[in-house]
Amino acid sequence: MKKRVSTRKLVLASVMVAITIILAYTPLGLIPLPPINPTILHIPTIIIAIVEGPIMGVVVGLGFGVATLIKAFTMPASPLDPLFMNPLISVLPRILIGITTYYSYALIKHLLGKTKKSESIAVGFGAVIGSFTNTIGVLGMIFIVYSDFIKDKLGVEAKTLIYSVATTSGVGEAVLAAAVSIGVVYSLKKAFYRK
Repeated sequence: MKKRVSTRKLVLASVMVAITIILAYTPLGLIPLPPINPTILHIPTIIIAIVEGPIMGVVVGLGFGVATLIKAFTMPASPLDPLFMNPLISVLPRILIGITTYYSYALIKHLLGKTKKSESIAVGFGAVIGSFTNTIGVLGMIFIVYSDFIKDKLGVEAKTLIYSVATTSGVGEAVLAAAVSIGVVYSLKKAFYRK
């Protein structure tokens, strides 16, 4: 039984890393909803953290971060891509997604009890926290490390750019992450986690 559980964890984590890489290297990773383009790259990390715990969340988050780092070097597409060559921006916040997602999900589940409705609320809350971990972590590190670069290269205050991205794409990504995660987690638990 223990071996089967470990195999399931590895298989699901591998699938989530593969999905993340596909989303990162294709246009599928961005949802064009004018005036914003929310990303869904962080959703596999959120889902695995909820269904398999924080360690698997860290593993998939690491895969997400490394994919972002490699893409910044090999396929830069925007003026901000050079910033993602720094692992503090591309990798560290992505590792933290799995941790914050799982523990916020577990906290709400513990507070609300074990009902179908509380499960959905806990998943949605965990997804929102995980999404904001990504947004705040990446933008916060950009602000700390590259404020001068943004002002010099883009001619805009870093604070203004970060606030704009956080309040548009960041909110959209959190809502999208919650909606997708609730459905996918429900389906995965129904298919693989029956007691």
